[in-house]
Amino acid sequence: MTKTTATSAVSLLSHEEGYDPIEDRLRANIRATIEVSVLVKLVLATIFASL
Repeated sequence: MTKTTATSAVSLLSHEEGYDPIEDRLRANIRATIEVSVLVKLVLATIFASL
């Protein structure tokens, strides 16, 4: 994925108090996993629709 999606929650910047780099990376990994899952479902739906 080459684009960043908008999030509903405001993320803290790395210099702000309360910033947690582990949580930030976890959120990014979860977001990427969901995006790939949706993309795979879209591609499969397109393939099966054309059969």
